[in-house]
Amino acid sequence: PLLAAGPGFTAGRTDQPVLVQDITRTICAIAGVTAPITQDGVDLRDVQNNPENYQTRKLLHQVRDVAGANTDCPSCDIITTRTQKLIRYLGASPPATYTYESYQKDTDPNELVNLGTGITGFSTLEADLNTLLT
Repeated sequence: PLLAAGPGFTAGRTDQPVLVQDITRTICAIAGVTAPITQDGVDLRDVQNNPENYQTRKLLHQVRDVAGANTDCPSCDIITTRTQKLIRYLGASPPATYTYESYQKDTDPNELVNLGTGITGFSTLEADLNTLLT
């Protein structure tokens, strides 16, 4: 959940997923400055004011434990959309082996029912995940 108010934000809410990178892009846009490096996010005012443009937005999240010290937080790649979430856990040794969690967020917003693998639509989401990682 994210609450935002300020110049360019209208009253109301949207259920579009966003990333922390979007906050940086938004602050720069509000301040009227150009960041010295390319920004990955989008202006949250546009997300709120034009949610139809973000209905199919795919968000990449990566969790990496490169030192291998934190067993409570295994390395994984995550892709989310407004309605789906796919988590791909990386195996400990090469060649990479994966285990999966997948959730239908529109019908299971608390992510209580892990659909696992082989569910229609999640193979496409995994292909999108692979594309975003390249």
